[in-house]
Amino acid sequence: MNSSSIYILVFVQLWLLSLPCRESVCIPSERETLLKFKNNLIDPSNRLWSWNHNHTNCCHWYGVLCHNVTSHLLQLHLNSSLSDAFYYDYDGYYHFDEEAYRRWSFGGEISPCLADLKHLNYLDLSGNVFLREGMSIPSFLGTMTSLTHLDLSLTGLMGKIPSQIGNLSNLVYLDLGGYSTDLKPPLFAENLVYLDLSSEVANGTVPSQIGNLSKLRYLDLSFNRFLGEGMAIPSFLGTMTSLTHLDLSFTGFRGKIPPQIGNLSNLVYLDLRYVANGTVPSQIGNLSKLRYLDLSYNDFEGMAIPSFLCAMTSLTHLDLSLTEFYGKIPPQIGNLSNLVYLDLGGYSGFEPPLFAENVEWVSSNQLEGNIPTSWDKPMLLEFLNLASNNLSGEIPDCWMNWTSLVDVNLQSNHFVGNLPQSMGSLADLQSLQIRNNTLSGIFPTSLKKNNQLISLDLGENNLSGTIPTWVGENLLNVKILRLRSNSFAGHIPNEICQMSHLQVLDLAQNNLSGNIRAVSVT
Repeated sequence: MNSSSIYILVFVQLWLLSLPCRESVCIPSERETLLKFKNNLIDPSNRLWSWNHNHTNCCHWYGVLCHNVTSHLLQLHLNSSLSDAFYYDYDGYYHFDEEAYRRWSFGGEISPCLADLKHLNYLDLSGNVFLREGMSIPSFLGTMTSLTHLDLSLTGLMGKIPSQIGNLSNLVYLDLGGYSTDLKPPLFAENLVYLDLSSEVANGTVPSQIGNLSKLRYLDLSFNRFLGEGMAIPSFLGTMTSLTHLDLSFTGFRGKIPPQIGNLSNLVYLDLRYVANGTVPSQIGNLSKLRYLDLSYNDFEGMAIPSFLCAMTSLTHLDLSLTEFYGKIPPQIGNLSNLVYLDLGGYSGFEPPLFAENVEWVSSNQLEGNIPTSWDKPMLLEFLNLASNNLSGEIPDCWMNWTSLVDVNLQSNHFVGNLPQSMGSLADLQSLQIRNNTLSGIFPTSLKKNNQLISLDLGENNLSGTIPTWVGENLLNVKILRLRSNSFAGHIPNEICQMSHLQVLDLAQNNLSGNIRAVSVT
């Protein structure tokens, strides 16, 4: 390139930089298409108030994103969040406010005029349960070949997935979670990276054609109780080596976990709840990148916790609850220094999902012995559940190594003695459940420093002495205080009345006496 060409190039670049930033002004024909689309929607909360002729620039309309150079409409974000309609009540459960959800979400029809938006690459209508309720996915969506992202999860759609969806050759993200259908090929474009068919989506078997989606990284088939129909997890899933996320939990699969799962070397997330029995294949230990592993609600009766799991040092989440594992807790679990969540517990009083009326739920694990004293290395644990086992001995004085713990559940075991002093080092602890053991001695003084506690359950033990006044002075965030069925004596301290967040106070079946002052609770 000669010097004159360089000067010209520099001049052009400087001229372009000197131009003012161009504001996207929508194309009139695309604005009219949006208005037609709006006319078929039901919008009880008037979220689309800006969609009118008085606001001519549709690129500024709610949920609309345009190209900043061509001004073509690229994305429509018209999703509704179901989570916003849930609220936490005094009974300790979350409830769904259907009326509030109806007032916020969209209903009505998906107009075929959407197909006129030739440049649209992102369409999210998720969470609108009353949108096109009871009807199938409109086939015209299969003509919108610019789409790369399509989310129709948790809408009112049902029926067969139109074969035209397979024509969307540019599609990389497809979420049809909550869509009731049969999985029959041909279904999905070969460029898919993300595929979610969770929550009562499918009947029958998983078509082997899914195994041909060589670019797929995320696959969620969870909560399809009729998918698999009692057969084992298909081994062809073990050939999908691009997968980083695989969720088959609470499907209809039963049987042994195929060892081919160990070939998924890029896997980071693996959820196999309630799909397996027999043994855990050692090949899972080959998944060196795995961070999340959930094998709960399976029947591995007669099997000890496999030692190879203790060598998977990338794990941050390990759930082996309700699996019928027996024997001692392997001390090598203490080597999992990145672990944030560890659940080795059994049944803790929660209810199984409502669809599972014919499911035989495993009631507990059968782990025994002491908590390993070799767990003396610092860990990042935030959640620890060892409930409903046959663990015994004293609770070890090792809690100073796990100072990130927020939730500890040791209930329904055979622990003796009192709480160790190092329990007081858990400055972030919010929930401590140690009911139904054989703890003895006075009210644990180690808890005096745990002023972030929200739920404290020491019921069904052999604790004695008085309830100290510092309980009401220091534990001011507690909402649930359960001390029933111990041997506490004396008066209930007046300081309990300072616990203004208290919602549940259970002191039954102790030797307490005197009058109880009125307690003001929120």
